[in-house]
Amino acid sequence: MQENFHAAQTFRILYQKDCNFIEALDLPSRKAFRKRAIECILATDMAKHGQIFKDVEAVMAGKNVYGGKNIDKLLDTSSEVALYNSQQLILNQMVHACDVSTATREPEVFNTWTDLLYEEFWQQGDLERQMGLPVSFLCDRNTASVPGSQAGFIRMFTLPLFQQLLQLCPALEAHLKAAKRNEQLMDEEDKKAKEQKTQ
Repeated sequence: MQENFHAAQTFRILYQKDCNFIEALDLPSRKAFRKRAIECILATDMAKHGQIFKDVEAVMAGKNVYGGKNIDKLLDTSSEVALYNSQQLILNQMVHACDVSTATREPEVFNTWTDLLYEEFWQQGDLERQMGLPVSFLCDRNTASVPGSQAGFIRMFTLPLFQQLLQLCPALEAHLKAAKRNEQLMDEEDKKAKEQKTQ
């Protein structure tokens, strides 16, 4: 699981002398930081996207959170466990949003990161092919449609997530607009590519 590797690497780096910004904390605080950080990293697994989205949506609906209003009601203060869990849910969703936020950047930044991502995918696909394994989804450089898959990802994941979080933090509106712009640019590029193939 890639997220487990990310969590392990995070703390391997953090515990290096020049990187350890939590060493001044007492032991309970360091343990709490580690627990929260690992949960946030594991929540970036796209397999968990749907459930976390539904959980946040349910809390927001139950507390009538919209347009930045009633956000103080998001946290359940009925017990220490309930408070921890309600805090962690929002932290997980915010870190997940950061993880899929490339599409909310300026086109040149979005395109650069997209190119790097697909080069990584394609290197994996090349290796899978060399090893006689089935080539994973999006990892075949000969068939993958970068603009089409990116437009689909933005539509399916980035836009709904940022629309949800906009209700908690209206300042995210500029990022949502940027994602919509990049979705449109990818759709246009995909359409042109398909037209060229039929000519």
